[in-house]
Amino acid sequence: MMRRTIAVCLAASAVLCLSGCVTATYEYGQDHQLHEVSDVMDPQTAAKRRVSIAIGHMNKGQMTEAKQNLEIAKKYDSDSPYVKLSYADYYQRVGEDQHAEELYRELVSRNPENIGDVYNSYANFLCSKDRFTEAYETFGKAVKIPSYANISGVYVNASACAHHQKNYSLSLAYIDKAIDYDGASPELFAIKAQLALDAGDMPTAKTAIAVFDRMAKGKESPRSYLDKIKIADSEHNINESMRLGKELVEKYPNSSQAREYMNNEY
Repeated sequence: MMRRTIAVCLAASAVLCLSGCVTATYEYGQDHQLHEVSDVMDPQTAAKRRVSIAIGHMNKGQMTEAKQNLEIAKKYDSDSPYVKLSYADYYQRVGEDQHAEELYRELVSRNPENIGDVYNSYANFLCSKDRFTEAYETFGKAVKIPSYANISGVYVNASACAHHQKNYSLSLAYIDKAIDYDGASPELFAIKAQLALDAGDMPTAKTAIAVFDRMAKGKESPRSYLDKIKIADSEHNINESMRLGKELVEKYPNSSQAREYMNNEY
């Protein structure tokens, strides 16, 4: 079946299309007319497809395009908890906090199938507003759902929340819980090293970065190089610090970490 990809302008006027375009895939149906691929899906699948596109736009800061796709998703399935959760995310990102919290509270009261994601996102929202007690309680509700698949991610977010609160010991405790659930992830040990450095806990940072190096099998990142430089500096190991700094600048000259090192801003 023949398909075409068409840039479709969404605007009130067909003459002055100023609000941007979204890319949609069309195919010829049995009536020999072009139909958007989403039109031949069930409404729930079509809505999730548009939500996925909207999230991609939000992650790129393209909020106009994100809202356009959310509006289309809403037309397919206006009651979808996935659509509503993405709307809450959108409102949070554009600073419409009241609308965001209204949607979060509505979803919590409905207890939908994606309630784990709802709790996780709502807790992040609460933390961003410095409502820490409520945030930790809400993270706790997410991890108590036996079927929830992203418990490690919840603990990572809770750790970030504690770090935002400058409660470094709690932040490390939460990242340890994340590691308990997903100890095969090198990135978690890299995060733990950074948290330990912020807490001034050099032994923990050194151990965590050593585990990261072993698990990553030599695939260092600019961040891990800078962390090791900080550890070497704390131990007054000038030669090691200089060696690592030289490698950082040579391997990752355009990284923000290389710039921080060169400008002595780390």
